[in-house]
Amino acid sequence: INHKNLFPLRVEFHDYFEWAAAKVGDMVSYRQEVVAVTPVLNDGGAVEYLDVTVRSDEGLTVHRARNVVIGTGLRPLMPEGVERGDRVWHNSELLAKVEGLEGASPSRFVVVGAGQSAAENVAYLHRRFPEAEVCAVFSRYGYSPADDSSFANRIFDPGAVDEYFAAPGDVKRRLMDYHGNTNYSVVDVDLIDDLYRQMYQEKVLGTERLRFLNVSRLAAVEEKPDTVHATVTNLVTGEEAVLDADIVVFATGYSPVDPLGLLGEAAGSCLRDEEGRVRVERDYRIATEAGLSCGIYLQGGTEHTHGITSALLSNTAIRVGEILDSLLARGVKATSDEARPLAEAS
Repeated sequence: INHKNLFPLRVEFHDYFEWAAAKVGDMVSYRQEVVAVTPVLNDGGAVEYLDVTVRSDEGLTVHRARNVVIGTGLRPLMPEGVERGDRVWHNSELLAKVEGLEGASPSRFVVVGAGQSAAENVAYLHRRFPEAEVCAVFSRYGYSPADDSSFANRIFDPGAVDEYFAAPGDVKRRLMDYHGNTNYSVVDVDLIDDLYRQMYQEKVLGTERLRFLNVSRLAAVEEKPDTVHATVTNLVTGEEAVLDADIVVFATGYSPVDPLGLLGEAAGSCLRDEEGRVRVERDYRIATEAGLSCGIYLQGGTEHTHGITSALLSNTAIRVGEILDSLLARGVKATSDEARPLAEAS
């Protein structure tokens, strides 16, 4: 409050996550990998349960569930033809891999991307390695500021999810086009100002370590044992320049994971829309054929149906509550219809 700032430090946010996770620690099994989800047929031939096979240090365990909630997450996205290596990183690896540079004296980093992560990587590397040059490469003229204005921010309200879900397809697309700049490929304006101030100061002092190669793209990356050759093409002139760097960092975003990838035969009972995307009901339950009576819910992977909040933290608690309400409502219905104890409808 005294700081008059709505943005906590990342380390503070990390501490908050640890505190929140500890509150449910006795209900969570970590270091477990789900390797298969198998449909279980009842006597009538319908899928009433799902067997979830989990691999841990102790081997394989099977859990039988009436409902499954899938948190698909996102996977690091690299440009086509570029492979990660010892000197070619995705920004998701940065903090872990940069520790391996302790004691080394890197002379140049190249950071590719124009979003928040890219700008933060540039600032971090510039600060962490005071002798190194940091080159930012992006196709825009400059970083674009994130729209965090009051009206635009209402797209993250719970009520906006209802409106987005009910909107026709063309309206959904327009809303994403209009307001993608609240989250995607944009940078907080304070960070933009800080980076420009640093660049200007270095230019005045004649010690330019912070370089911005704008209206450019990284055309090729060739990793060698002791360096990386990064070929940068100016999009206006077509002129190419080769930068010899110690590390190239790709802050090129993430791609969604197919939520049906683990479902095996059960995936065939999940319905898709005319564009091949998974059909999802308002309560985040995947729409399925009548022969599958158990619930399969998505926690993430629903941007096409529920809007931009699907991959963000803003509505997580609300979303979990809505899924829980749906689970309980369906459990009560199952008890009434089939005379099973409520405890079994979980």
